[in-house]
Amino acid sequence: MLPKKRYAYQADMPYAREPLKTIYVCQRMFTTLVMVAWWAVYYSVMPRKYRPRPSWSVKCCISVNFTRRIYKVTELAGVTWGTRDPDKPCDNRKLKWTRFEWVDPLPEELRTGVLADPQVPFKRVGCFIWPKERPKSPAHVDG
Repeated sequence: MLPKKRYAYQADMPYAREPLKTIYVCQRMFTTLVMVAWWAVYYSVMPRKYRPRPSWSVKCCISVNFTRRIYKVTELAGVTWGTRDPDKPCDNRKLKWTRFEWVDPLPEELRTGVLADPQVPFKRVGCFIWPKERPKSPAHVDG
């Protein structure tokens, strides 16, 4: 019997189960590091017109390609990178530049079109707001 998935969307992911998950993630990380060396040589030798964008530096080309390959791990293996549970509150004292607030679900009368999907749960979620301090409301000026 297969182990229960942590998230429902992982049911369609072949690499979201062990041992395939570990094998896939290790293979992807190793080949990506090899590809970084290849990209460094390739983009250094080839003229700028052969880069994804001629204005990009070698570092930018490598960074974009690296990010594309690594985020494919999230899509195929369900690996998450430092995510938090949106149902849990956050301590504002631990935040430096943002504040945490709860956002109520969209009222039912405003749910139309693609938002009116019965499979989508509407619930309160936490969000981070910048800047940390609330803006001062401007004084009312009669004119």
